[in-house]
Amino acid sequence: MIRVIDGDTFEVDRNWYWKNQYGSIVRPIGYNAPEMSEVLGREAKVWLIRLILNKFVYLKSPVKIHGERLVCRVSFERKDLKDHYRVWDNSMIPTAIRSRRD
Repeated sequence: MIRVIDGDTFEVDRNWYWKNQYGSIVRPIGYNAPEMSEVLGREAKVWLIRLILNKFVYLKSPVKIHGERLVCRVSFERKDLKDHYRVWDNSMIPTAIRSRRD
């Protein structure tokens, strides 16, 4: 894994190939991180960087290609990436930030 784009999208160094298409961008199944423009978006990206950057991940069970991204199960350290995933919900947002959003 060579680059994290956001908390739930990354790039692999060896292109994937599925249904006569290929690419390097992957979107794991099983969790949804905040977008970079949202509260906790940067934190979600940093979390994923610390977890998998420059590490080996397994791409499994492709479902579809969406916006040039392969949507599939991702395995890391013998577990689905979703099982490593940190839940990003409102309870994690400090009250001061939450009140600015509302």
